[in-house]
Amino acid sequence: MPLRCVGRCLTCGELSDDAASANAAQMWCLKHAERTHHGSYELSAFKSFSATMADSTASGSRPPASVRRIRRRARSGRRAGLGRAVVGGR
Repeated sequence: MPLRCVGRCLTCGELSDDAASANAAQMWCLKHAERTHHGSYELSAFKSFSATMADSTASGSRPPASVRRIRRRARSGRRAGLGRAVVGGR
């Protein structure tokens, strides 16, 4: 999928339609400013994609180490990616 761009008015929150170019989203911002006299805008670019999880155990192979680590942390009750919390300011 191609990169898409959206303009957003930071005053009222109104969004432009997603556009194929940053210029089209900026043009919406300028037209909105002319119509409303709002002056703060944000331009965002995004790209959508689809992903599916392959069943790595079906072929008899082990999942990658990163997946095994996440599963271990989930079983132990710790959140993935976070270390231990320090208590008492030490």
